[in-house]
Amino acid sequence: MSKISEFLNNASLEEKIGQMFIARTPQNVEQAIKDIEDYRLGGLIVYDADMMGLIPVEFRKKLDKFQAAAEIPLLIGIDQEGGRVSRLTHSGLIAENKDQFAFPRQQYAHAEQSGVGSGMKMVKRYASQNAKILRTLGINWNFAPDADVSHAEKGFIYDRTFSSSYEQTAKYISEVVPAWQKNDLIAATLKHFPGYGNAADTHTGFAVRSETLDYLKTHDMLPFIAGIKVGVDSIMVTHVIYDQIDPENPATLSAKVINLIRHECAFDGVIVTDALEMGAISDFAKKRHQASVDVLAVKAGNDMIMNADYATGIAEIATAVRNGEISERRIDDSVKRILTLKEKLHLSDEQKVREINHIAIAQLNSAKISKTKKKIELERIEHGSVPNEIQIYGRVSDPAAEGSLLISAYDQSGKLVATSVVGGEGNFELKIMNEAGNNQICLIALNPQYRILDISI
Repeated sequence: MSKISEFLNNASLEEKIGQMFIARTPQNVEQAIKDIEDYRLGGLIVYDADMMGLIPVEFRKKLDKFQAAAEIPLLIGIDQEGGRVSRLTHSGLIAENKDQFAFPRQQYAHAEQSGVGSGMKMVKRYASQNAKILRTLGINWNFAPDADVSHAEKGFIYDRTFSSSYEQTAKYISEVVPAWQKNDLIAATLKHFPGYGNAADTHTGFAVRSETLDYLKTHDMLPFIAGIKVGVDSIMVTHVIYDQIDPENPATLSAKVINLIRHECAFDGVIVTDALEMGAISDFAKKRHQASVDVLAVKAGNDMIMNADYATGIAEIATAVRNGEISERRIDDSVKRILTLKEKLHLSDEQKVREINHIAIAQLNSAKISKTKKKIELERIEHGSVPNEIQIYGRVSDPAAEGSLLISAYDQSGKLVATSVVGGEGNFELKIMNEAGNNQICLIALNPQYRILDISI
């Protein structure tokens, strides 16, 4: 009997439903651990607040505590699209590194300026590097890339999209998804199905699109179909109402829309809701006399539900199953998809994770660190072309570090001022704007095997 079948046969109804919930991480770590244990949660989503004030090693240890509390390993997700949707850099956990954490639209444009034809190569390179960084930090699911197409330059979603061309966006998605999912480090997510377009911001209220289904199939859905063809792991559904498909329900809660994913697009991976606390959904619940949006999300066909009130949601879905509104087989189908994704990501196989991640993850969890630590070596310091700009060049002599080890620089006050990923031959470069006039910088690697390096500048 497979592990998945064993769980489905032995778990209670509430335990199975718990696997369908993605919880916003409570700021109280002990409460988070208790909730993971009590509700058998399937996943967490981390935001800027979960990282603020921490260095990468500390954040990794925090997530390790959550994983240790889970009988079945957690999917830990993040919105790391880049640009203004970059949790890693906005939190201060990792510093900006040229275009590495920019929107893909910007990454592509800047690379093309350096050499025609190099844009997509750079976008894919950054995606692959950032996947390694996320997994090193303990994150295994990215709610990206954005597969939307928008023509409204001042619109809510525009700068998060790759192109105003459906065909170019489809090509981008077909190339960047394999880069994100390389070696099964990270599950990628296409969003926001079936296409956000020029709609208004659903964080604050309803948005409606009136295009026909035929139009969507030949335009907005093209990037999603391209991503499905190359094996994307998950799809996030938008809260926009498509009144030519289902005039009553936002897409997240519409069986008609989700059937397009399953049947028209032949996708059998994980379908996840956008956050159900958003204004569009709370407005809808009021309109429906406070209907349980979690129950409606399951009825519509979603596999995973992103909602902060998981305690209420689990109980309401369980009641709906016992009342015959939802079949237990419907729950089992979703849980199978969720557990299959967890197996694909090797969340229970630490040895496999170490092999594919090039980082001895077990060492991050161990209190016993070798007395003979590896060194971060300083090669030179240069002053840049603009006032207060300082460039630090260094290296590490560990082939396993290339492309995955993070080196962070902190000033005398403990503020993170730069982050770099170790590149070929162990080389790294940090660019610092020393406006505060610091004369000491501390370099720390995201791996306790390395000594901290203090340097004078």
